[in-house]
Amino acid sequence: MLVHISSREEFVSKFLAPITKLSESACITIHRDKISALTTNSDNSLILHLSHKQENPSLTEGEKVILNVPNISRFVNLFSCITDDSTALDFAENCVVCTSGDLKFRYHLLEDGILKVPTVNIQKIKELDFDTTFYLQKDNILQLLKASTFTTDTDKLYISTDDTKVYGELTDKQQANVDSFQQPIAMSYSGSAITNPMSINFELIRVIGSLRLNRDCKTVVHVNNENSVFLFDITCGDNKLQYITSAYAE
Repeated sequence: MLVHISSREEFVSKFLAPITKLSESACITIHRDKISALTTNSDNSLILHLSHKQENPSLTEGEKVILNVPNISRFVNLFSCITDDSTALDFAENCVVCTSGDLKFRYHLLEDGILKVPTVNIQKIKELDFDTTFYLQKDNILQLLKASTFTTDTDKLYISTDDTKVYGELTDKQQANVDSFQQPIAMSYSGSAITNPMSINFELIRVIGSLRLNRDCKTVVHVNNENSVFLFDITCGDNKLQYITSAYAE
C-alpha cells in the first residue's frame, strides 16, 4: 500500500518534529483523507493530538493503517535524505520503503501491540464546555521564553484575566522568595473571566516555542474552568496540533 506525502518538508516540520519533542516512538495512523497521531510525554501530563491533511486514495472510507514507528527522530532523519518534496512510502510486511530518484531506504516498524497507545478519548475532551478562549500570539510566546531565563526557580505559568486582558505570570505561589515575571499574553478573551490564576507546566510553552511556527499559524487557547483543562489548538495550513494539559492543583 502506498502512503502519499504531498509536502515532505511540511509533514516533517509540522507533524513528525512535534512528536519528537514529547516521545521517542509513536503510532501513526493513515486514513483516506489524513494522517494522525496521539502521543504523550513521559509522565502523561501533556497530551498531543496531531492531524495532517493528506489524501490516500488506496484506502477506502473508514479504513486505516497503523505505522508503529519505534524511533521518530530516526524517521525524521530518513526524510531529510529525500530530495523530492512530494514522495510516497510503500508499506508492506511491517516496514516502509521509499524510493526517491537514486535514493532508497527501508525502515522496519514494530508489530502491533508493542507500543503503548495513550488511553485518551480526544473526542470527549473536545466536547467539554470551554469557558474561556483567547489567541496566543507568537511574539508573546517568545517573550515568555526570554523571561524564563530570569525566573529559573519555577516551571509554572499562572494564567489569569484582568479587565479585557489575559496575563501570564512565571512564578511559584507555593514557594517563598521566588522571582516572578508577568506580562499580557492576550489583549482580549471571550467567555468567562479567570479570576483565580491557574498554573500549568511551562514546559508546554517551551515545546510550542521550539516548533518555529510561521506567523500565519494560529494558536487558540481554550480553558475549561471546572476541570482546569487547557486545550492549545494550533492550526498551520493543512496541519492541526492540539496540546492538552491540566492545571496544577493548588
